[in-house]
This record gives sequence, C-alpha cells and structure tokens, in this order.
Amino acid sequence: MDINKDVFMFFIFFIFFICWVFSSVFYTESNEYFYEKVIYTINVVFCLFFLFYEDFVSIKRSVYHSCLAIILLGGFYFYIYASYISGGGVYNNLEILKGLYLNFGLITGLLFLCLYFWFEKNAFILLILVILYVYLLFSGARGPLVIVSLMIFFDLLSKGNIKEKVYLLFSMVFIGFFLIYIANSNIDIPVLDRTLERLSLLVSDDKGGSINTRLDYIDKSIHHINESVLLGHGYGSYGIVAYNSDTRLYPHNIILEVWFELGLLGVFLLLIILLYPFYLFFLYRRQKSFRFLVPYLYLLFNSLKSNTLTDHKLLFFFLVVSILYLINREKNND
Repeated sequence: MDINKDVFMFFIFFIFFICWVFSSVFYTESNEYFYEKVIYTINVVFCLFFLFYEDFVSIKRSVYHSCLAIILLGGFYFYIYASYISGGGVYNNLEILKGLYLNFGLITGLLFLCLYFWFEKNAFILLILVILYVYLLFSGARGPLVIVSLMIFFDLLSKGNIKEKVYLLFSMVFIGFFLIYIANSNIDIPVLDRTLERLSLLVSDDKGGSINTRLDYIDKSIHHINESVLLGHGYGSYGIVAYNSDTRLYPHNIILEVWFELGLLGVFLLLIILLYPFYLFFLYRRQKSFRFLVPYLYLLFNSLKSNTLTDHKLLFFFLVVSILYLINREKNND
C-alpha cells in the first residue's frame, strides 16, 4: 500500500509529539497522576490507525446512523436529565449526570454540523437537523450551542441565495421570540430553563462558577508556564504544580495544557498537528472542500475551552478524517 507523502509527514510529526510526551515523564513533577495520563494517551494514539482507512463514504454513513441513534436515545436522556436538574425522582442522586450534558451537547453539535455540511439537504435531513438543534438547545451546553449557531449563521450569511438569507432572519427572529415567550411564561421545561439561565450568565457581571473557574485555571497556567517556558513541568503535572494536588486537573485549554506540561517544543509540535488540515487545504487549493473541515474546526474551538488532551478522541479522529478527505478527495463519492 502506497503512503501519501503528506500523510507520512503528518504521521512523523504525530510520532514526534507522542515521543516528547513520553520523554517528559522523566522530569515531570507529578509522582502519581502521570501514570494514569500516560495510559489514557492511548486514546489519542489509536486515532493514527485511521490514517490507513480511506473509505470516507462509510464514515458519512456512520455519521448518519449516529444522528438517528442520538435522536432515539435523546428522548430517554432528557427525561432522566430533567428529573435530575429538577431535584426530584429517582435520578437526582446520579452523579454521572452532573457533567454528562457537556458530552451530550458536544456530540449533538458535532453530528449537526456533519449532517449540515456533508449531506445534501432533503426534507428528512432538514427534519433531523431541526431535532438535533432542539436537542442542542435543551442540552445546556453553552459552548457547543454558541459555536454551532455562529457557524451556521456565517455559512448562511456568506451564501448568495436570497431565500436562505430570508430563512436565516426568520429563523433567528422566531427562535428569539420563542425563548422570550418561554422565559416569561409559566411553562415549566427544566432543561430549557437551565439553558436560558446558563446563557444569561454570559452577559451578566457574574459569569458563574464554570467560567470563573476556567479563568482561574488560565491565570494559574500562565503564571506557572513562565517558570518553565521551554520544557514545561512534565506530563500530568498541572494539578500538583498549580493546586498542589497530584490528581486529574487541567486548564480546559489544550494549548495551555501542552505548553504548561510539555513546554514550547510540545506546543510547536501540537500546533503543526492541529493546523495540518488547513495547511493541506491551502496547499491543494480545494476551496469547496472547506465544508468537510467544519466539524473538525468545531472540535478545535471546543478544545480551547473544555477537557484535557487525553479526552479529545473526537478531535484527533476528525483531524485524521479531514486530512484523508483532502488528500483523497478524487476517490470520495460526495
């Protein structure tokens, strides 16, 4: 099997990054947690195997089936989640539900964008898109909701079709009035009320515990990065250095996390890896292919505000998918 030189170069940079990760354990300030983080790094390395998988049609088919699956499962999820956030029923003590809304919102937003940008739109696809967006609205995950909404807004705005622009304006006005009506009515929809409450924090003086905590993470990251700019503090060291707790703590920003733990060399290699699809996009001058990069771009934006490096399995998977599509576009039936 012939390996494309661009795929090979990406593979080499990726291996260099992983080697630097493992090298950093020899000077890490973490004595315990780094073992766990090294093991979970396998999640990221595993994505490399998809470099040799070229059937993009099968990937699109899997996305389509995943959309149908999440629609079916979403009904059960919201029933349980509404009971959890209202503080009643048998589900209010399930700790696993506390942060599950973030993952549900992230995946729902990802599937929405894949369906929107990868598929021809017919009546059934539009119906699925509407359901997925409602799910995203009800999820309470602000980041995915804001990112998806902005991406769709700019996509429709950039199109020359007047009908689509009118549809965009009508949809925004309708959704705006709908949310205002719900907020000022006696209708009790716990999941929507929670979303509106979380969105309102974005424009208030007190941004809420979630954002304030992230700002504190960023502040501590910048402070301790300056102590070891070149090499970082070692893999898995964020918790012990920033909070004197050798546990799973991270700054919720993949760039700051890697700079903190792996130094400038780690950041340099990571940026090469993360920006590689855009390098290929401009190298091959395939302007019409940008729509296939949008789901990856969505995950990239999300990585700047949520999760730790080893959690970003979807990010690295769609990174590889984007590279394969750009290189093998002529083989894909899209």
